[in-house]
Amino acid sequence: MTEDHSGRNDSAPLPGELREDIEATRIQLGQAVDTAADEAGKADVKTRAQDKAAEVGAQVQDKAAEVGAQVQDKTAEILARVQGRATEVKDQVQGRATDVKDQVQGTATEVRGQVEEAAGQAAEAARRGRVPLLAWAGGVAVLTYVLLRRSRRSSR
Repeated sequence: MTEDHSGRNDSAPLPGELREDIEATRIQLGQAVDTAADEAGKADVKTRAQDKAAEVGAQVQDKAAEVGAQVQDKTAEILARVQGRATEVKDQVQGRATDVKDQVQGTATEVRGQVEEAAGQAAEAARRGRVPLLAWAGGVAVLTYVLLRRSRRSSR
């Protein structure tokens, strides 16, 4: 090694050169870190996207299960209400049918009694020779018969 007049070795870098080398190394190191971070970020974005997709998929499954359970609950509730209402309506119809049947039977018994009475009166009038009374009794019998048939038809 050669020394110059100041007593320094020529191969030793100067402080300015050292500073430039340090700055260049810092720049290269910063670029390397940035490149590594970009690569890691890209990999991280893919991982985050996969994680988010899995999370959303789980949320969708949870929501679908929740909605399915709600649908089953509502269906059971509606079915119970419909069955209850159907039973009420059936009971009302049966009650009304019984009432109508009782009314028809009562009317039929009453009409039968009136017909028998009119027939008896007609027979008595016929024995006495009263034709107009017999005609009246026959008319009452026919009218009673027609009314009885109408009431039976309307109750069906």
